[in-house]
Parts: sequence; structure tokens; C-alpha cells
Amino acid sequence: MRTPTPSAKTARQAQRCLSVGDLQARARRYLPRVIYDYLEGGADDEECLAENPARLRRHKLRPRYLVDISNRSQRVSVFGRDYRAPFGISPMGMLGMVRQGGDLMLARVAAQSGIPFILSGACNASVESVARDAPGSWLQFYPCKDLAIERDMLARAAGAGIGTLVVAVDVPLHSKRERNIRSGWVRPYKPSAAVILEALRHPAWVARYLRHGIPVMENFLPYAPAPISARALTGFYASQVPAAHGWPMVERLRRQWRGQLVLKGILAAEDARLAAFGAAGAQRAVDILRGELDLTLGQIGCPDVRELGPRFLWQAGP
Repeated sequence: MRTPTPSAKTARQAQRCLSVGDLQARARRYLPRVIYDYLEGGADDEECLAENPARLRRHKLRPRYLVDISNRSQRVSVFGRDYRAPFGISPMGMLGMVRQGGDLMLARVAAQSGIPFILSGACNASVESVARDAPGSWLQFYPCKDLAIERDMLARAAGAGIGTLVVAVDVPLHSKRERNIRSGWVRPYKPSAAVILEALRHPAWVARYLRHGIPVMENFLPYAPAPISARALTGFYASQVPAAHGWPMVERLRRQWRGQLVLKGILAAEDARLAAFGAAGAQRAVDILRGELDLTLGQIGCPDVRELGPRFLWQAGP
């Protein structure tokens, strides 16, 4: 399925957003609360969601002036591939509920912007379609309980041209997402009357949902008993992941996967929050981040992002 090209009106509206926070606010107005909470929420009481940005704010930059910053570079190299900026788009599961075709949309934005894109292990688009439309994409992978499914999924990814596998080791069990439970986003998905009434306040999203229905998890469709509904397919997926973790699992995947292998969860990862204005909004978020980074590099006297280091940080006193 082709993602529609943003209209001129949508592109103009996206350009009025001056920060990622502006885009986030527009996404909140566009999405029903049950979907926005799923996208924005975290596990349990969400302390990590508040702590992560708070820790980043503690680091203060120390500018170096009288430096030639007429030419500034954000280019970095990861696994032998050059990227135009040192950030990318992280995996987001069931993105089709946020926006139809969202996986492919963000993959294309990343490819056009020259930044990494990681397709979620709980995506709606197939790995083949993403690899075709956005060569160089990465794949997040959840080990499966059925090893035959796991082997075939890895073979499909390699055959499609995926070079980097991101193994999620930070979900040994399904987490308790209290915000989702309160808003009704739990299996089996049977929205209450209150959830439906609240969703009706977001007619643009509702119109898309009524037109397309529940998005299908295309990667797992070949392995589920047929025929199966999109709703039941999510249950089949949940029956397969998470599988048992441990270093033997990593060794097994390393034997099967000949490309780059990344373990997600050994260190904390930054979240990317996109939804508003579709492809135009995603592109605007990338442009904002690149523009802010370029401005910061110039202001602190660092012409190349690869030169960043402790010398650009204020050191706390004793």
C-alpha cells in the first residue's frame, strides 16, 4: 500500500510547528485518548518517562568560541553506513493504529532524510515492504517461542536485504502498562462506551479507522492459522512473544544471523515521539531536530558532531 503524499495544506500546517513539542500537542488532539496513551505511555507508574529527560537536562553545554563554524557536519557512520544525522526513528509497535500505513511512512521519511529507521517487531507492515521502500532499514526482533517461525522470519529479513537485527532483550515478560489498562487498551480489545464516545471527538482518526479497520500484523500473518481476523492475529502474536531469554538465545540468533546484531535494552534508549500530520509531521520532526542540533553545534563551537566530548560539558564542582 502506498502512503499518500502530504497535501500542500498539511505540509503548511506542519511547518507551523516550531518544536517536537508542538507536533506532540497536535498528535494529542488528533488521536483518541486510548490510542495516544498507548503511544505515549510507559510501564507501571512511568517514573522512567520522567527521569530520562530530567537526567539529560542536568548536562550543561560549555561553548567554545572563536571557532570556524561556517561548515558544520552532523554526519556519522554506524556499521559502515553513513548517516546525515546522529539520531534515528525507534521502533513503535502497532503503529497502524496511530495512522494507517505508519510503518512505511516513517521508513520512507527516514530513508529520504538519511537517518536510521528500526521497524518494530510488532509492526503492521511486512519486513519485505519496508526493505523495498526504504533500503537500509533495521529490524527489531523478538525471539519467538516457535523456533520454526523465528528461523523463517530471520530468513525473510535477510532475503529482503535487512542488514541490522535489533534483538529486544528488555522485554522478558509483558510489562504492566497502567495507563493502557485504565484507558481500555488491553486484550481482548473491546472498547467501552466511554472510550467510543471520547474517540468520536477525534473525527479525522475515526474516519481513517472506519475506512481501513484494524491494521493487520503482516509479518505474522503467514504463521497464524487461516482464516484469522486482524484482532485474533494480535493474540497469536502475543502467544509467541516474549520467548525465554538468556545468552543461549543470543548465541542461537548469532549463528543464524550473518548481518549486524544489536542487543536492545543493555543500555537505555531514547524514545521518538511522532504522530501528527503523517509524513509531513514526521519529516518536520526530523528537520526540527537536525536544525536544533546544527544550531547547537554552531553555538558551542563544534563544527563536526564527531568531535563532541567531555570538553564541551560544564564540569560540576566538588
